[in-house]
Amino acid sequence: MKKILTIFGVVLFTSFSLTSCKGGGIESDSEMMAEYMCKVIKLSEKKEAGDLSVEVEMKKLETEADSILKELKIKYSSAIDQLKFQEAVKKEFLKCE
Repeated sequence: MKKILTIFGVVLFTSFSLTSCKGGGIESDSEMMAEYMCKVIKLSEKKEAGDLSVEVEMKKLETEADSILKELKIKYSSAIDQLKFQEAVKKEFLKCE
């Protein structure tokens, strides 16, 4: 559980300090980031339960996230945009099942 919270914290912090990609708006970017965060948490829970088959998928998500986060850093460079994005991600993350 501690690992899950650590991963979630890193993803959440990164999403707060960065923002969108590929010309999408804050809403679509926050939706995408929240979906990514949900996937990471679900895979982490499976791994914690002993399902090591999810490691490949987790590595794939990490690679995708690195690429996305680079784009987001460029797209949302102002403090105001970062705050707006942060709030939008929080809202979308609450929908995570």
